[in-house]
Amino acid sequence: MKSIFTLASICLSIIAYGQNIDSLKHLARSTKHDTIRVRLYIEITEVSDLKDVDSIIKYCEMAVALDEKKLSLGIGKEERRIHLSNLAAALNNLGFMQFYSEEKANAFPFYKKAIIIQEHINDSIALGISYLNIAHLYLECFDTINAFSSFESAVKKTKLSKNRTVYFESLYNLASLHLAKQNLLEAEKYCDEIIANSSGPEQNSSVYTAISTLASINCIKGDTLKAIDLYKKSLEFSIKENDKTFTAGTYNDLGGIYRNQNNFVESEFYFKKGLKILDSLGEDGSLAIVLRNYSKLFLRQKNLKKAESLALQSMNHAKESGSFKEIKYSAEILCQIYNSQKSNKAIEYCSLAKAMEDSVNKISKENKLFLDDFKKTYDSFDSDFIKKYDEIKPEAEEKSNLTLYIIGISVLILLVGFYFYYKSKKG
Repeated sequence: MKSIFTLASICLSIIAYGQNIDSLKHLARSTKHDTIRVRLYIEITEVSDLKDVDSIIKYCEMAVALDEKKLSLGIGKEERRIHLSNLAAALNNLGFMQFYSEEKANAFPFYKKAIIIQEHINDSIALGISYLNIAHLYLECFDTINAFSSFESAVKKTKLSKNRTVYFESLYNLASLHLAKQNLLEAEKYCDEIIANSSGPEQNSSVYTAISTLASINCIKGDTLKAIDLYKKSLEFSIKENDKTFTAGTYNDLGGIYRNQNNFVESEFYFKKGLKILDSLGEDGSLAIVLRNYSKLFLRQKNLKKAESLALQSMNHAKESGSFKEIKYSAEILCQIYNSQKSNKAIEYCSLAKAMEDSVNKISKENKLFLDDFKKTYDSFDSDFIKKYDEIKPEAEEKSNLTLYIIGISVLILLVGFYFYYKSKKG
């Protein structure tokens, strides 16, 4: 019985990624089986454009309501586990949408509930995703301690799973956090683990990001030759994978190394290559960074006019990105340039840099206060809420298996009918 239901689930997944969103919605409306419908609701939220926030939240809430309704009935153990898994997925997606909508306070409870359910049914891959999501939420709140802990939990849960994406992403984040704290040996350890355990083209992005991080580690150590070699090796991977943003960032890193070595020809070559890519992508935050670093090249050469022009461009993109940090950094370089020119504009940009730093610190304090308040609720969260979903009312297991069998057969018939319907519409 289970194999038929599994086959049905696979078919649904194929449809989710092979058909458009309207086709999925039509299928959800067409089926009378709650178990199939709720899975389709989840699939719709997974393939929807993130900008369609209201629609995603609506389908998540529909999935939650339907799962809770089914869990309140006398269904069998296996069917109950399926609905608990779907419920956790819907809650996790609701948490992510709150995070995406900058409603951080509302995201935590959804993640917490999802994690409790996933722990209860021992769903390691789903747990890894939830821990990864909540780790990024902690980072947004400047709470690196809990971010570390959550990334480590994601690694632990997914280390032996076939799905390696969450595992490698969590390792990379741990490496980055250790690098930011100058824990070079720990950062290097996680990068080496990524490279050693990667075994397929789907992990290429994990490999070249890890190699790039190793390059940064060697920069800090002062081994610039090894750093350059690693950056170029990382570059080969990212170009092959057509990861334009990462490629542009690596060009920026190489430009910075050569600039610091006073190799201005090579430095300018790489800065220009990075800017060419970013201009085509229109990524203001990244453009602000590369233009600012490029301006430092001319500042080092005492070409203040060219340095000023690039720094002002950097400031414009920093403002467009809305990042207080990027505005601060661009203001600092302009302050330095105008001080060198003995211009009164230096006061203006030095003041702007200070104001942006104050804004960043204010946000950091606000997030800390938010976390302090939330933790009281989070730590005392009633994990016993799972009991209301796990009280299985007496019902013959044979009936449960028969239900699954009927659902499995029905969904296959439904899928075949939907295939011909879709084919006729397309024709």
